[in-house]
Amino acid sequence: MASGDFFNWLFEAAQGGPPDPLAPVKEAPRPSAAADDSRRDMERRYERLRLVTMAMWALLKERSGLTEADLQKYVNQVDLIDGKLDGRLTREKGIIECAKCHRRVLKTALACVYCGEPNGQGDSFLGT
Repeated sequence: MASGDFFNWLFEAAQGGPPDPLAPVKEAPRPSAAADDSRRDMERRYERLRLVTMAMWALLKERSGLTEADLQKYVNQVDLIDGKLDGRLTREKGIIECAKCHRRVLKTALACVYCGEPNGQGDSFLGT
């Protein structure tokens, strides 16, 4: 598996997998301008995170000699922190409310993913 292949697989799996090209296309209602802006902002953040993650993995692989198999092993170990190998971390006890926008965010987050408010309560390695 090439270096980028694992990341593509990982991100596609997190989003429910690649779309079925033979599935019928349904007409979706037009989102509001605010929802559209929010979606675009989320997409930009996602792409930036993906880019930085891939760059960090390439650098780590080059400098340490780790392999894709090593990465998959550690992804599975982290995934099992919540007791389920399901491609996500679900920790209800690790959820707090953002002081600014009042949305639910992980305690491990350095800042709210919705409004950017710094999280003073966070523990970067909660559950590890």
